[in-house]
Amino acid sequence: MPNFWDIPELVHIVVLFLSKRDQASLAGVNRRLWPIAVTEIWRSVPDSHCFLRLLPADLCLGSSDTESYPTLLRREIRASDFDRLILYSQFTRNLHYKVNINSSGAPAEILNHNALSAAFPHLESLHVFVSRWATPRAIIISPFLRPTLRKLFFTVEMGQVFSTLQKISQSKTLSLEELELNCLRGVEEIEGPARQVIVSQESLRRIKISSLADVTALAHTAKEHPRLTHLDVGRLWSAPGPPSGGGEHDDAPEQYFRSLISLRVSGSPEATTNFLKIIASNRITEITIELEVPWTEPMGPGPPLALQAFKATLANLEMEVRGDSTWDDLEPLLGLGGLQKFSLTYHTSTVSPQVTDTRLLQMARAWPRLTSLYLSDFSKTPTITLLGLGYIATNCQKLRVLCVAFDGTQPVDPASLPADDSPQEQNAMECVDILHSKYNQGDELMITASFFRRWWPRANIMASDIPSHEAEKWEDASAASRTAFWDIPELVCIVVSFLSERDQASLARVNRRLWPIAVTQLWRSVPDLCYFSLLPEDLCLWGSAVNSYPTSLRRPIRASDFDRLILYSQFTRELYYKVTGSQFGAPAEIWNHDALSEAFPHLESLYVTRWATRRAIIISSFLRPTLHKLSFTAEIEQLSWTLRNISRSETLSLQELELNCPRGVEEFVESARQAILSQRSLRRIRIESWGDVTDLAHTAKELPCLTHFDVGRLWSPAESVSKRWDHEDAPAQYFLSLVSLRVSGTLTGVINFLKTITGNGITEITVELEDYGLESMPLGMLLALHAFKATLINLEMQIRGDCTWDLLEPILGLDGLQKFSLTYTTSTASPPVTDTQLLQMTRAWPRLTSLHLSTFSKTPTITLLGLGYVASNSQRLRVLSVAFDGTVPVDPPPVDDPAQDQNAMESLDVLHSKYNQGDELRITTSFFRRWWPSARIIASDMPRDEAKKWENAGAANRTA
Repeated sequence: MPNFWDIPELVHIVVLFLSKRDQASLAGVNRRLWPIAVTEIWRSVPDSHCFLRLLPADLCLGSSDTESYPTLLRREIRASDFDRLILYSQFTRNLHYKVNINSSGAPAEILNHNALSAAFPHLESLHVFVSRWATPRAIIISPFLRPTLRKLFFTVEMGQVFSTLQKISQSKTLSLEELELNCLRGVEEIEGPARQVIVSQESLRRIKISSLADVTALAHTAKEHPRLTHLDVGRLWSAPGPPSGGGEHDDAPEQYFRSLISLRVSGSPEATTNFLKIIASNRITEITIELEVPWTEPMGPGPPLALQAFKATLANLEMEVRGDSTWDDLEPLLGLGGLQKFSLTYHTSTVSPQVTDTRLLQMARAWPRLTSLYLSDFSKTPTITLLGLGYIATNCQKLRVLCVAFDGTQPVDPASLPADDSPQEQNAMECVDILHSKYNQGDELMITASFFRRWWPRANIMASDIPSHEAEKWEDASAASRTAFWDIPELVCIVVSFLSERDQASLARVNRRLWPIAVTQLWRSVPDLCYFSLLPEDLCLWGSAVNSYPTSLRRPIRASDFDRLILYSQFTRELYYKVTGSQFGAPAEIWNHDALSEAFPHLESLYVTRWATRRAIIISSFLRPTLHKLSFTAEIEQLSWTLRNISRSETLSLQELELNCPRGVEEFVESARQAILSQRSLRRIRIESWGDVTDLAHTAKELPCLTHFDVGRLWSPAESVSKRWDHEDAPAQYFLSLVSLRVSGTLTGVINFLKTITGNGITEITVELEDYGLESMPLGMLLALHAFKATLINLEMQIRGDCTWDLLEPILGLDGLQKFSLTYTTSTASPPVTDTQLLQMTRAWPRLTSLHLSTFSKTPTITLLGLGYVASNSQRLRVLSVAFDGTVPVDPPPVDDPAQDQNAMESLDVLHSKYNQGDELRITTSFFRRWWPSARIIASDMPRDEAKKWENAGAANRTA
């Protein structure tokens, strides 16, 4: 098994979840983990001054503040001082460079040294933060400007980065893809070099420009970038006239921003409208607009009308309006018929509320592809009622996320709401956020169950904009009323299968969707008595006992009497038909009625238990073409007539037949033989009786599909069997398809039966031997079992009677065994299994994975020495069940802790072992733990208090 630490991919995943401190500790474990941990530690560095700690301690002089940066040099700089810094910087991909003080933060001699030209060879992202107190001389970023740099972010308060931006624009090696300029005040002081940077970086794909002042001129600098796909700009206040030194044609807006896909703008309505008009891209799918409406001016429909230019491709629109506006300003948005996601945050006008139920209906009809809708107002005064949400449920079947505040105190006419139980394939809602909705306290469950669950059965209900204690009530209401689980039949069937019949019946009455699921499980496997309860009450006269059968009829039977029985019987797959009285069990007129020909159309298994007269068994109503398994438990001659009817059936095609005869099979053996021969598709047969079933067992010898055969008892001698063969070599044609066999009887009967089996596919044999004949024919058993040597991997033997090792020794020749189980009576003269014989077993069966040895007398004949032989020779063994004598002194094993990859033991059962009280921990520690370190130790054949001691001893020493 490979070591976890030898798989770099898995180690990387674990290291990602560790803190920097833990990653550093992991790096010091060994040289294999060092590169993995160090790579993650230095991949993203929150402060560039972390690298200054990698310089020699005698180089820099720090200030009085322990957290401050070095300010002075103590000696001259040598190239070797940067060795560690260069080593660790090769892992850095993301770096934050902060300048917070009026000095360089670090001596300029360090950052400007030529040795740093080899540092940061793979840097991809650089974040520069310059405080208002830093001087331009303090900003030194030359060590970080590498050809690999793709993202550059500036956050400045003043114009200190003027010269820095100039150097960036003059760089011939930089090829930026993403640029961000966050000017906390204004951009006037750096507008010139910032424009040069934007123009010089033709590979830019993303640009973000933000400031508290107008950035219109700077935003227009990027208008002709050929690869620009994402633009984020704000604030826009002025007209879009070209900046100084800008484009040659002012009247050619169709040439600007032609490659944009995503746009975010903020500013005044007029400036935003004018900026949108100069965008000629036909690929825009996402737009975010933040409008700041002056108090002295109306908003106007300008921005929504400008958005019509992107109608063909626009799918995601987000708008935030800070200021007063009316619905007339926003109504042009309804023309964007391709919208899939829409978000609107606004101030409700005191004159005309922006979004009401009617306008929400217009939105739902205008945007048929809508999957996400968010509506919120700053005033937190909902203007939408439950009726408006009903419009959403009716018209927006593709909607997955809905965030809207409603007024739940307004009465709503239920007749105006959509119908119950919308089809699942037409409803995709996953989450409903009610934000700051208004409602009467205590109405959470009523609103959720009466409205939301009728519209969106699978949605999760939450409230993100109300106090936490109220939000929890909505979450509880959502969980209590959620029906999404019941819409998954597979999960419901699993849960229903664990319910009692009473609970299943109650569940069937909940609603029409759960009825077939609950009823299917309720009537899948039933006794026949349940079906009588489906008959009309005035039809039958019942016995005095509570669970008795109907004994006679009160009136003639009508076909309509069976309607409910036929309805529920369509779900039945398994039926137990019990006849326990001297009468018919039920009036024969019921089971023989023609109307029952439509009942039990899908019946697969029928179990017949009979302790009554032959005439009481009426199973014609259950013999359907779908029936594959038939099991009989009855006495003597009672089944003869029923089996004869089965053999005459032309539609029956059984795959499994079971005959349990508590007494004998002599009186119905002929009818049983005919039933077996008529069912050529039989795959499994089981015949059990207290009498000899040899004759009946040989009936199945030529069935072509028979794979599993369970037969007992076999008592007839070889002579009685050989009389049945037409030819001496005929057994070569019998039981050709067998895979699994179980036989019981005398040694002679079993051996002679095994000789008749010539199939070459048997992998599993179970043999139960009775008292007679155990002292003879060990060679016969050897020859009988060796016929299956090539394929036999699982052998179970149970011997009732005295036996010796001579009888068992032939099985050592079955060298392909993987599982062996032996339960026997220990002979007082010569115990069949001792340490020596156990050693022979382990050497004879090198592939053994499971070994079970148990005695009826519960007198262990194996010591710890024998278990040592098992540990040494059976490295593939996974399960060992054996009783040992722990009172016999044995030297501890010489070798400790065998290799894990050579030991597969999982479970050790000590059964009824003999040992001195208190030796559990000693035996486990000195022997079992050293042989099988990861095995679980149990004692299944001891009193509970003693078995618990073994389990505790195993757990205390388990090293897995």
